[in-house]
Amino acid sequence: MARHSTSKAKSSRSIRLGGSFTKALYQFTLFGTDLNELYGAAQKMEVKMRAMSGLQDVNTDLQISNPQLRVVIRRDRAATLGITPQQIEDALYSAYGSRQVSTIYTPTNQYFVIMEMAPEFQKTSEALSLIYLRGGGGRSVPLDAVAELRREVGPLTVNHLGQVPAVTLSFNLRPGYSLGEAAKVITDLAGRELPATISYGFQGSAQAECAGSLRVSAIATKAGTATIVLNCFLRRAIDKASYRRKLDATANVSRLGEAGTRALLS
Repeated sequence: MARHSTSKAKSSRSIRLGGSFTKALYQFTLFGTDLNELYGAAQKMEVKMRAMSGLQDVNTDLQISNPQLRVVIRRDRAATLGITPQQIEDALYSAYGSRQVSTIYTPTNQYFVIMEMAPEFQKTSEALSLIYLRGGGGRSVPLDAVAELRREVGPLTVNHLGQVPAVTLSFNLRPGYSLGEAAKVITDLAGRELPATISYGFQGSAQAECAGSLRVSAIATKAGTATIVLNCFLRRAIDKASYRRKLDATANVSRLGEAGTRALLS
């Protein structure tokens, strides 16, 4: 009888725990309220982290190559012509937004009427000169007479950590390099390079490493104050409290069941 040997394949892929979706396993997040300062700091950190010998596949979720058109209001000129910034905002929203101006009702449904520029006028920025505003004395003023149009690039989306704008750098470890070593080097680098207004911390799998070793993760700032988040202990305390509530609820249901049975038998 022929013998058939069986083998089990073990995947070397690590499990991702929490955090945001990134191209690498471990995540390091910077967050702050000043977008320009945050984006500049994130780009510098990415360059520094790429140069670290123990890290590989360093990348970021920051995408700031999206073409944008900034409308800069010439406030003195607008005031002279009797035009307010609110009028300019309303005109742009009516042309490129989704302003509802009416509703069409039918016996079985209703339809919203949306004001916007015709599609052929939405393709290029030159069409902005076709937008006219009602100035003082009822005269019409073209938009480009009271505003300057600047072409630039900016973020495709603004990511957040909670309510604060954030940029996440993700990375993998080279063989033989531990997460503890990487965390120390990255934290030391952030303390030296980042301005005091930019906060930082590990997220996802890097932060979850403390679950097995009762370590704590710190969200630090260069100003010297560190907010220590006792993730492991809080998580375990919440789990225990939830488990106790479930036990109490089960016990109460059991007592109610026994009382109902006695009442039926009596």
